Amino acid sequence: MLRHWKALFYCFWLADKPLVQQELAWDLANLILACTDSNGVAFVRAFWETMCREWFDVDKHRVDKYLLLARRMVFFTFKAMQQSGWEDKLVGDYLAVYRDIPIEACDPKIPNSIRTHVGDVYVDELVRLASDIISESEDSQAETAAIPVAILLEPFMRFIGSTSIRHLPAIIQESVFENIVVRIAEAEERNMAQGDGESLATVGSDVKDNEIADELLEKVQFLLDSIPEIKKLLLAVGGEEGTRASGRKRLHLIYQALCDTFPDEENDIVLSKRITISEPIGAQERKKADKHKRKKANKKRENKEKRKQKTELDHDIVSASAADFEVNALASEATAEDRRNYDADIVKIRDMEKRANTLIGVDDSTKPASKKAKRKEKQQTNKSSKQEDIPQLVPIATTEPARESTPTSVSASTAGDTSAWVVRDKRNGVKRPDNTKQIHDIASLSLLAETEKTIVVRNKPAMVATPVPAHSKSNQRTTPENKNSANGSSDSGKKKRLGWALERNSVKRFLKKV
Repeated sequence: MLRHWKALFYCFWLADKPLVQQELAWDLANLILACTDSNGVAFVRAFWETMCREWFDVDKHRVDKYLLLARRMVFFTFKAMQQSGWEDKLVGDYLAVYRDIPIEACDPKIPNSIRTHVGDVYVDELVRLASDIISESEDSQAETAAIPVAILLEPFMRFIGSTSIRHLPAIIQESVFENIVVRIAEAEERNMAQGDGESLATVGSDVKDNEIADELLEKVQFLLDSIPEIKKLLLAVGGEEGTRASGRKRLHLIYQALCDTFPDEENDIVLSKRITISEPIGAQERKKADKHKRKKANKKRENKEKRKQKTELDHDIVSASAADFEVNALASEATAEDRRNYDADIVKIRDMEKRANTLIGVDDSTKPASKKAKRKEKQQTNKSSKQEDIPQLVPIATTEPARESTPTSVSASTAGDTSAWVVRDKRNGVKRPDNTKQIHDIASLSLLAETEKTIVVRNKPAMVATPVPAHSKSNQRTTPENKNSANGSSDSGKKKRLGWALERNSVKRFLKKV
């Protein structure tokens, strides 16, 4: 049976257009009447199992037609009971299916939306069945009186008494029991208005889906006649040992509300402690509206506080997480004096950058480099960073070509020059010369060395080889003492520029910590 219903479920899935869906839902639910008694119960059970299993895969575009199919199944379940003459065993089997699957109290696999939907349509479809009996049968009064309303409502009473889901008992109370009271009250008002001579439209007197359409008292008289039995069953279920305390209180509350609305002094039992009705008809809608209103007000207040805090914070101070240092701690405690000190540091850094750029020959008035030039410069920087450990070419000055360092093919061209490109390794010192490199002028090499002196790489000054005076011996090794003596009077200027670079770097590191 489960395989059949899975095929029928996806057959209904592919049904398009409202009229086609309504007709197919009616035909599928009508199959209950074509089954025997035992097969009909199995058919209904397989439907609800398939519905609960596949419910979470139903999208928002198809949910309405499946809710319509569930409504039709409830109606034809009542129809099958009515055709059997409300036989006790068959009615008990059908109600057992509803207790086990769609109105089960605690199973998390049953969607709450199916529980609430069955509660919404239960009384509607029962009144629809009574309307069909009145319109079709000659002895309609006796047949409608035979409907066991109290027994049909027993699954909802047990659900309220045993469920642990907090919000569902109030919804079932409103959609089932309070719905009965509202229907009877509306029908009595129409009956009184008709007795006073007011005209009532009989065109819309049929029961429509999920609404009360000018129901007369004769169509809900069977509900009114069943009120005493409903009261007794409420007390019986509420007095059972397995009923939860919260469920017992709500069942007694429903009993008390029915006694107040339909008093019967002879049979009604007065409760020792009166239960106050804290959730009247329509309470769920008001609760949802109030909850949405409170949530909106809280969110508005939180956004206002966030905007206020955002304006108070000083976003110019850079906050960063460090060891034993709280993020944004300094920003939240910043004062006017801190702001002034920060502005002074920024001015100092910009001044040092301007002086350093002036010393190395950078013109501030030049236009900024294009994106292509920046990208090319970045690629060159990345390429040089990858080749840190590779021996690099550095300029050194010599008085005459060294026997071990200058090849025979270029000795003639380098005889009158005082400098050459040689390969220098950090670990092994001077190596053999690179024959493929050109000879450069000493002035340009000196300018290159002076320029690279002012560059700071990874918080350390970048050092290059310094030209040696021409009068020094060719076999003299380049040492730190020779470098200092070769620099002569330019040592003080170089130290000054190096000090500026280190000072600028230390200020930047301090600001990063802040």
